[in-house]
Amino acid sequence: MRKQFDVNSMLKGLHGKLGDEDYIEPLEILINSLNKHNKFNRFGTIAFNHQLKNRLKMRKMLNELHLNNNFDEPADPIFVIGLPRSGTSLLFNLLSLDVAHRSPMYWEIMHLMPLTKTKAARQRREFKTNAELKLAKTIIPKLRAIHTIRATTPEECQQIATMNIRSFVYMCMADVPEYIEYLKNTSFDSVFRWHKRFYQALELNGKPTRWLLKDPSHIGHIPQILKEYPNAKFIHIHRDPVESVGSFCSSN
Repeated sequence: MRKQFDVNSMLKGLHGKLGDEDYIEPLEILINSLNKHNKFNRFGTIAFNHQLKNRLKMRKMLNELHLNNNFDEPADPIFVIGLPRSGTSLLFNLLSLDVAHRSPMYWEIMHLMPLTKTKAARQRREFKTNAELKLAKTIIPKLRAIHTIRATTPEECQQIATMNIRSFVYMCMADVPEYIEYLKNTSFDSVFRWHKRFYQALELNGKPTRWLLKDPSHIGHIPQILKEYPNAKFIHIHRDPVESVGSFCSSN
């Protein structure tokens, strides 16, 4: 039977251009698990291929930027952490109203590279991002109720980890049990190296007073975060895990 996904076709034209080879192992495990447990229709195959290739191309351009520039340490970040459905999004959105806090906008996470400083180019990327979101919400109507996303709203940084192919985003898109087991045991050190590189790239358009960041998975990776951001601060929201897990399950 013909495989729906193939590592070599995924990396066509990108070999040797993605920096550290930390992405190879998780990509192979993800692809093998996808092919073993899923049978996508044509649209599903195109959508998943697009997601993976988009993130790998983003990584390629980010790698090239870092090879050609010297970067300072990024502004100190504040991480809002806590279990899903514990109120982290509410606090994150509230704190983002403070002008001293800078969070990445959704369009920046998805389409930052190549960097642009012109208003017209930025508006084109915002339009493209909103068009992609409209399509996603048409295909997945529940997305509107689960999470409010627009191109220019501050967004949590879960999609940044997708460039490293170590992200719970992929396990939410398909049945990939081997990949889930891999994520439980693999090192996330390289995830936060690329996380930092992303924010250093953003700072070429201006350095904020501090970064305001959020991702439910960050709660499990505080030691790795502190390796890259030794001055990081954390705001941990606690909610009874029984209530958090129950709420998370009911929203999915």
